[in-house]
This record gives sequence, C-alpha cells and structure tokens, in this order.
Amino acid sequence: MKKGLVTVLVLIACIALLAFSYLSWNAKVKEAGAEPVNRPIKQEQPADETDQAEGSTEDKKSEDKAAGPSPDELTGLTANLPESTVEMLMSRLGEGKTVQLLAVGSSSFEAPANQLADALSEAYDGWIETDVQTFDGTSEAFMDESFGDIDWDKGYDLVIYEPFTLNNNGLVVIEDEQEDALEVRRQALEEVEDAAFFITPPQPIHEPQYYLTQINSLHQFVESRDIPFIDHWDQWPDVDSDDMLEYVNDQYEPTDQGVEAWAESLKSYFIAS
Repeated sequence: MKKGLVTVLVLIACIALLAFSYLSWNAKVKEAGAEPVNRPIKQEQPADETDQAEGSTEDKKSEDKAAGPSPDELTGLTANLPESTVEMLMSRLGEGKTVQLLAVGSSSFEAPANQLADALSEAYDGWIETDVQTFDGTSEAFMDESFGDIDWDKGYDLVIYEPFTLNNNGLVVIEDEQEDALEVRRQALEEVEDAAFFITPPQPIHEPQYYLTQINSLHQFVESRDIPFIDHWDQWPDVDSDDMLEYVNDQYEPTDQGVEAWAESLKSYFIAS
C-alpha cells in the first residue's frame, strides 16, 4: 500500500512540474510578442507607378544631358562654322538631342582631338559628345583594318577627318588618299543625312619637299568638293624655318608646342566665343 501511495505522489509531482513549465513558457511567449520589433518595412509601389517613376528619372536625365546652350549662345559659339552646319546644330538643339562628333585620323591627331573634345564639352555644356579614333598607319591600312571598328550606329552629326597624308607619303598615291576620304564622308552621310564633314591636314614638318605637294593637292581636292577645310598650318612656324624643329620631333610627331598649335586652331574654329 505504501508503494502505491508513493507512485501516486510521484505522478502528482510530475504533473505539477509539467504544468508549471508550460505556464512559464506560455508567459514568456506572450511577453516577447508584446514587445515592438524595430524593423524597416519596404513600401512596395505598384509596378506601373514604379515604371513611371523610373521613366521620369530617365527622361529628366535625358533632358538635362541634351539641354545644351540657348539658341543665342549657339549662334555665338558657331559663328565660324558653315551656315549649313549651324542650321543642322540648331535643328538638333530644337529637337532636344545631344550632338555626336567623331574625330578620326592618324595617331598624331589624337592629342589635338582630345583637347578639342574637352574644350567642346566645356563650351557647349556637355551638349557635344566626342569620340576620337586614331590609327598608326596609312589611310589604306586604316580603311582595311580599323574603319569598320567605328560605331557608325551612333549617328555622328559632325565628323572631322585627318586624311593620313604624312603617313601616306611615298606609300599611297594622292588619288587613293582622296578616295579614302570620300568613303569616310559617304559613310557619315549614309548614317546621318545632314551630317557635317570636315577635313583637317596632318601636322607640317621641317622642309617638307614632296609632302608639301601632297598638302597642296589636298587643298585643291577639298575646294573642288566643297568640303570645309580646317587649316591649322598658319598657327605653326614657316616650314623652312628652324623654329619648326621645336614643334615636331625627329620622328615628325608634334611636340607639346605642335599639339597646342593644332588644337588651338580646331578650338577657335568650333568655339567662336
């Protein structure tokens, strides 16, 4: 009988312990649930509202990017450009479009072209975007190897071409050089019907001899084709003067002074004020 009583007391104790544990756990759960949880809640926008917000942001960026100068400012800046080019630029401004410029030529043209790009971006408040593509070789090698690398789909409104005349010296006949220039112009006009195409000669050198004949032929070619010619040679010393040796090195590459002379001529042509 004592054994049965002990068994009953043990069962009662176990039940009491289980009840106490359950009540304690339940109280803790309720207490924890009553405390606030400081967690940021993401406010979801409806899909159409999100798209509209993103679209508005992109449109604003596009508008800011294409803002450019005012019509009066553009008239002043382009005072040295051909009338047809000014009309095209005014049209782009009215349409709210940025202007794309391509500067392409020999490796000697790279530094002056980059200086022009920086000056245009500042003067036109980022409205003119410039790509510079240069090649170390003749015009024929350029047409065969690198011409296809140009992203013509960008739709270049302005194209400045330096026709590799110095690199062509003794390697490419004048007529072929001119045909290469015309091919560049054809491609530019095929992509953008009213694109403006310009030619600028390579650097002068000391005592140029036959090279001067090539440059004179280039002058006649652009005049006969009514192609605007950005002639920077008048910014350099006379080709027969020893001063020219300070503007080009032994490899006929422009020194800092030569780059500056070339770049300043380009900048004054495209930035009148």
